[in-house]
Amino acid sequence: MVKIKKTIIPYILLIPIATSCQMKKEIPEFHVEMSHPENKYRIEPVYDSIRTLEGLSASFPYGGSSGNWGDAHATWTEQHGTPIGAAITYYAIYEDAFYHLNVDFPIDTIKDWTKRYYPSSEVEENQEELQEYIYDRKPAQKRTYIEFRDLVFGFAPKGMVVVWLRYGGTQKEVNIFNT
Repeated sequence: MVKIKKTIIPYILLIPIATSCQMKKEIPEFHVEMSHPENKYRIEPVYDSIRTLEGLSASFPYGGSSGNWGDAHATWTEQHGTPIGAAITYYAIYEDAFYHLNVDFPIDTIKDWTKRYYPSSEVEENQEELQEYIYDRKPAQKRTYIEFRDLVFGFAPKGMVVVWLRYGGTQKEVNIFNT
């Protein structure tokens, strides 16, 4: 009897840990990028908050925008949740102006897109015909299809902000917003 308890108890204690790990994997994990069309259009965030469907807090990276239009070339600590909106106050140095953006993303679209897996840009041309995307399941070919990885903000002159979801080499425009 004592032997059975010693064998079973450690496994029983691991059940809550395994369950929480499985639940965490169902919540999307993503990076946030801030981009601009040219270096002269760099912006500096003053306040930012990314709203998620799950109520988890998410935010921008430290510092201002960088990279090129739609690609900051910089990553940030993983954020968790399904992004459904953002509240951002930022300073556009080139215009000497502050802008405030408080937007909601189209929730049904975001829910759908965060369950998709798009082909990787690393896929060779001679491979069999690939589907545009695979929905709601992680494909067996890990490097062939990629899940939602990056939430990208593009800051342009006069308060225009474009938001994309990126899946490796595939980038989907969520919306264009004007402050």
